[in-house]
Amino acid sequence: MMSPIGIQPLFVYSFLGSLSYYFENYSIFLYGSSFLQYMYYMYKYWDRSTKYYGEFKRDAHLYKVVSQLQYFYLFLKTTKGDWINNPDYIALAAIVGGYFISINSYFVLGDNGTYYAIELGLMKPDFKFSWPYGKFGPIPGVWHPMYMGQVYALIGMYKMTAFREAFPYIVPLHVAYYAMCIAQEVWDVHRAKIFKGAKKI
Repeated sequence: MMSPIGIQPLFVYSFLGSLSYYFENYSIFLYGSSFLQYMYYMYKYWDRSTKYYGEFKRDAHLYKVVSQLQYFYLFLKTTKGDWINNPDYIALAAIVGGYFISINSYFVLGDNGTYYAIELGLMKPDFKFSWPYGKFGPIPGVWHPMYMGQVYALIGMYKMTAFREAFPYIVPLHVAYYAMCIAQEVWDVHRAKIFKGAKKI
């Protein structure tokens, strides 16, 4: 039976947490733990190994959740006064629209499809004409919707002055990592061919 939390994330978070505590600097944990999921995605896409796929998904989920919970909390903490006194509806539209695209992408791909099961040869794509993929739907398909939905939402957050001034680097770094993930997929950069004998999920 697979452990609910992997050794690798446990070690990484313990190490970063200890450093932050010792130096009394939360930014060490924040910036050290906010981008782990992208490195994990890019390694899996490059490696293309189907071995330990369940562990990959488990750890990728955790890295993603910890990262998002942090910037959600920091965003709400720094902008709560603005939403009451001076709401930015353009920023709100970008955030809501971005997550709407991203969530729809997740439901179209499914959990396995979201985490590279298609690229690894573990499942066949069957979303060609499902929005936000393909050209049919209530509005045209969105280019790389799983990533771009997140980018639109992050840009909406970054539009809020209080959040941008308090954490000027967090959103640009997230967007840069998403750009690297997209570039890797566009040029199909990987080490090995898909394992054709992989067991289907």
